[in-house]
Amino acid sequence: MAHRVRSSLAIVAVLLATVAGAVLALETYTQERSLSVGTVDLNVDVGHRGALDLYVPLVDWGVRFDAVRLPVRVKLDVRSVDREALAGAAGGELPAVRELRDEATDALTAYLRALLVVVALASLLAGALVALALRSGHVAPLRRLLVVAAAGGGRLHGGRDRPASPAGELRGP
Repeated sequence: MAHRVRSSLAIVAVLLATVAGAVLALETYTQERSLSVGTVDLNVDVGHRGALDLYVPLVDWGVRFDAVRLPVRVKLDVRSVDREALAGAAGGELPAVRELRDEATDALTAYLRALLVVVALASLLAGALVALALRSGHVAPLRRLLVVAAAGGGRLHGGRDRPASPAGELRGP
């Protein structure tokens, strides 16, 4: 009976480590992307309804889009601006606006895909480290704990059933 309790606690510890690894990766992973109109930083805040926040600190202006299918708020902060390219898009020239929208969608999709890979690897690594730390003859076998870490990391990643792309076009906020 005591062996079962220890084994169960070890499994719970490995699962908690996978969740902690995923949350840590979500909170710390950032990416800088270059678009035709400037440079942006992408990062996420965990625990929000899926959204995309665009913020331009130079003019203290922001907008929120319902364009993310994950339980995170993706923050896109403009860091530098190419004034000539931006003038064409801001002037409403349709080819420039469409091109910028496509660029932003591609950058967001690439960031979300990379983020999911980083989250899966971080959660697997955290779970595996805890499994290795807990290995002994008095808890669940190491192989079982490693399988739990892999399954927990894979489940957090969502596999192929969770799309890693924006939920539609970036139109109005």
